[in-house]
Amino acid sequence: MKRQDTALFFAAFFLTLLFSAWFILFLLVGQENAKYETDSGSMQTLSVVQSGSQHYQVTVLGQEYTLSTEWFRQLSDWRKQYACLVTPHIVRVAEQVYSMAVYQGDVIYKQYREEQYIQNVAKSQEGIPVEPEDLP
Repeated sequence: MKRQDTALFFAAFFLTLLFSAWFILFLLVGQENAKYETDSGSMQTLSVVQSGSQHYQVTVLGQEYTLSTEWFRQLSDWRKQYACLVTPHIVRVAEQVYSMAVYQGDVIYKQYREEQYIQNVAKSQEGIPVEPEDLP
């Protein structure tokens, strides 16, 4: 890229960040002010209410919108169905490694709980040794 194009890109990027931050701060300040207003007819700048397990009612500057997360579930189901075609190999490997780590964590935790149970039983027997095969 030319130097002028790079400067133009960073200027546009900075302005986008600035306007996004300004809008978010505007919504947050309006939300904080709505807590202290006694007028019931005042317009809320931002309100999010869960109307169902996968549906949300969002009010932004007095305009109401209904958002649904059903689309994300459908996209996830489609990606799982065609995972070998649409998911990069490194992501599939990362998912497998994560699931194996969670499984191993569960196995280690169950072993720890079993050892703690054996120790507690041994302590309650006041020094009488208890072997794992003696337990019910």
